[in-house]
Amino acid sequence: MNWRKVLVAFLVVGLISGVLSGFVAAQEPILMGIYQPLSGPSAYYGQTAVNGARLAVREINEAGGILGRRVILVEEDDAGDVTVTISAVKKLILRDKVVAIIGDYYSSCTSAGMEVCAKYKVPDITGISTAPDITRRGNQWIFRTVATDAMNAVSYARYMREELRNKTFVFMANNVEFGRDAVKAYRPILEDFGAEILGELYFSPHDVDFRAQITKIKGMNPDVITMVSEGVAGALFCKQARELGEDATIMGIGTQAEDEFVRTAGAGAEGVYCATSYVAAIDTPENKVFVKKYRDLFREDPTEYSLAGYRNVYVYKQAIERAGVTDPVKIRDALTQTDYMDISGPIRFDETNQAHPWVFITKVVNGKLTIAKKAEAAKV
Repeated sequence: MNWRKVLVAFLVVGLISGVLSGFVAAQEPILMGIYQPLSGPSAYYGQTAVNGARLAVREINEAGGILGRRVILVEEDDAGDVTVTISAVKKLILRDKVVAIIGDYYSSCTSAGMEVCAKYKVPDITGISTAPDITRRGNQWIFRTVATDAMNAVSYARYMREELRNKTFVFMANNVEFGRDAVKAYRPILEDFGAEILGELYFSPHDVDFRAQITKIKGMNPDVITMVSEGVAGALFCKQARELGEDATIMGIGTQAEDEFVRTAGAGAEGVYCATSYVAAIDTPENKVFVKKYRDLFREDPTEYSLAGYRNVYVYKQAIERAGVTDPVKIRDALTQTDYMDISGPIRFDETNQAHPWVFITKVVNGKLTIAKKAEAAKV
């Protein structure tokens, strides 16, 4: 036997096996997870966030992927339920083996999901949840690309109080974490601008009849109703308020900068304001391209949640390329160096992993969402 030839053969086989295994590894897809309410009262908004992420993944794959690898988006429906969220995020991490996660529409669900991500050391980005304390708890695995309620509140309150010269306000808020946190954020800021708060009223997320609260508000006679609501409830409140003759200015906090709100509220949407990170009416070349791509794929205009899903996939793309690997720990570290220019403004994270994008104050005029003012989110 010629041992030299045998040795050479083994070496050649080993070399080929190593090359092939390396090639296969390089071609394995990168798995990103997303958890949103895809059923329940906020299913429409959760789906638009998923649609935005799908569009970004499609574009990235058509351009060659990330690090030469295809991206797969793994989607989980948490139905807006905290208990379901915990199970959904565990599944994404432990069964699906995702290396990066995009968080929820609801602040309460993001709060639950980010703790699971911290336990298993997988980064989580939310571009929707606005409860201020999400990025104040010292959880290094959660990042946020949208302004908090407190950050929006300064610009929005100043506009409502000083530019529109409103004096008296009453809160009408959804009795969930988002609603309570928004009232907590906005009340002292409005008072700092000299506003008088006449009262705080709360409602259940599933309420559909607001006549009792509207009657009470009419008795207070405020200049402004500061309505904090996500989903259908806020639209129904506005519709019923106008039908009952309540003509106070409505300062929306939540989903009032969405076409779905305008469709549901009908004539009750007219004149309603909202502070948002995005609206399809933004008149820039970049946004026109985004809106066209989104319309072509989903046959409707994008929402702020669509842009959030889209943006967060690209923020992860940048981080993974910076890290050069798909190790979740190194992706998290790379996220701290994010410098991404988004349609909604620059995305750079501060020491709490909070970004400071722009704020757009919208107003419904003749049944259309318009931009009343663009401002910088306050650094609070």
